[in-house]
Amino acid sequence: MEDSWEGGVKVMVVCEHVNAGYDPETPVLRDFHSVLVGSYGLIGPSGAGKSTLLKSLLGRVPYLTGTIYVDGILLTRQPREIARLFSYVPQDNGVPGLLTLGEYLTEIARLAGFSSRVAAHRTRWAADAVNLASEWHRRLGGFSGGMKRRALIAAALVRETPWLLLDEPSLGLDPAEQDTLYRLIGQLKHERRIILATQVVDDLEPLDRIGILVDGAIRHEVSWDDLVDAVKGHVYRTRELPPPSRLADILWSPMPGGWIKVISAHPEAHWEPWPATPQDGYLWIVRTIRQEARYGLAY
Repeated sequence: MEDSWEGGVKVMVVCEHVNAGYDPETPVLRDFHSVLVGSYGLIGPSGAGKSTLLKSLLGRVPYLTGTIYVDGILLTRQPREIARLFSYVPQDNGVPGLLTLGEYLTEIARLAGFSSRVAAHRTRWAADAVNLASEWHRRLGGFSGGMKRRALIAAALVRETPWLLLDEPSLGLDPAEQDTLYRLIGQLKHERRIILATQVVDDLEPLDRIGILVDGAIRHEVSWDDLVDAVKGHVYRTRELPPPSRLADILWSPMPGGWIKVISAHPEAHWEPWPATPQDGYLWIVRTIRQEARYGLAY
């Protein structure tokens, strides 16, 4: 992973000894350490701490201790820097329903301090980037869930912050809209630093690095290609599952045509090798992490 520097400052997020959550007795992030550089994806099971980490960067969790540095700034001592550093797309689709898309984006631009001329350019560009230019005069309250999602992404694009935080950005998007989102992220990562939290493996493809969170910590860090490599040679298909005594040691899922995909380090003789996918690799890595925890092995 290449280091990134701007103006003599190392561009990264550094978390040290961070405890964060909604109850100090049971924090979601526990003595959390991480260094996030470039475009970074966070994925993990529900409750692993993905959204909590993003909200910790924004100072939006009730309980937060430890230190967070962003581009050399000690964020936990300078909370006013948050608005300058981050644009954020939350997980929920809360938009002001009485405003039109144009009114909403223009208000975002005004609050960001842009002149009328610059605001007009940036808001139209942001709407076009998420394929909503034709909806400029339509009230947000009449938007579908996927359209509201894209409106929130457009609002984040209007602001010129160095970091863009995306929490489940593909939630509610149809396949065509997802493709548009992935192309946009692929373009934006050359202009802004991105931290994306998701449970959808495909969301991670445009990103440089991927952190897999389990139980409040990044347990494994990979690239997109690493996900396939992690499980290569362990994926098969079969028409019959092994006996129940073996099921605990494998991952499996139904496939079209009556086939069953099986992921295992100990195949049966009649299983056919099958191409691995990034989704397979992610599931295999999480399974390995949990097995190591179960047997008391180090992460």
